[in-house]
Amino acid sequence: MKQFSTLLALGLLMLLLCSCSVMGNQTLVIHGKEAQLLPDEDAIIYGGDRYHYSAGARTISITYPNGYVYTHSESGSSWSCPSDAPAFSSAQELGYLPEDLLVAFIQKGDPTQSETAVSPVISILLIVLGLLCAVFPQIAWHLSSRGRRSEEAPSTLTLRTQRIGGVLLILAGLFTLLR
Repeated sequence: MKQFSTLLALGLLMLLLCSCSVMGNQTLVIHGKEAQLLPDEDAIIYGGDRYHYSAGARTISITYPNGYVYTHSESGSSWSCPSDAPAFSSAQELGYLPEDLLVAFIQKGDPTQSETAVSPVISILLIVLGLLCAVFPQIAWHLSSRGRRSEEAPSTLTLRTQRIGGVLLILAGLFTLLR
């Protein structure tokens, strides 16, 4: 039980240390000008123009400086604009940044858009648990068999299975970390 408490405390400490990063403003140079992503304000500044955006789980809406709104989702994209607005086919025709470029910048720079990526904390946790199972299969067996009597010894097959499971956890952790 003491080992389990120690491992639990170590895991919580790792979670605390790995999750305390704050993402600041990001910049990107487009056509020789700097575009700045301000995630705290849900805005992008480029060439004196301010683009506001809202980023949901599967949808991004960008409000252009002239009030036009571009909405991008997994199922498609659309424009909404005032009824007296002139016809156009892209934001570039209006002298603004292309909508696909803004969407890519928001997705890569905004921390709310990383829902498909696995947190590095989870990847590291998988690797640590995998190492525990692969290197110390007896400890992993004892932790997983709380209700059994302590005088029972794990079979060779059980220990091999614990090691194989540990290797698989390490591979899963490395895959998600490097992806």
